[in-house]
Amino acid sequence: MRWARGTGSLDANDKTQFDTTELFKSEKFPELKKLLKLVRLPLIPAETLFKYIYPGRLVEMEDLFLATAFQAAPDCFKTLNYINDPIY
Repeated sequence: MRWARGTGSLDANDKTQFDTTELFKSEKFPELKKLLKLVRLPLIPAETLFKYIYPGRLVEMEDLFLATAFQAAPDCFKTLNYINDPIY
């Protein structure tokens, strides 16, 4: 993820932007995971979440599930109390 290292762009179609082979060895990996907790995952297309974010184990599986569930049926979340959950 070149953009996480301070270069490149967030173009999800550019496969070079999502190369995570060296990321796990990097000292920046824990920082990146902390940063991604602040990202509103439901705003990222499900295809991108599961093509690039999920294989890198960059976010918790429950967060991915909730993000895609929100995309599939956002009206279901109106009756639930997720005020303290930052991804909505």
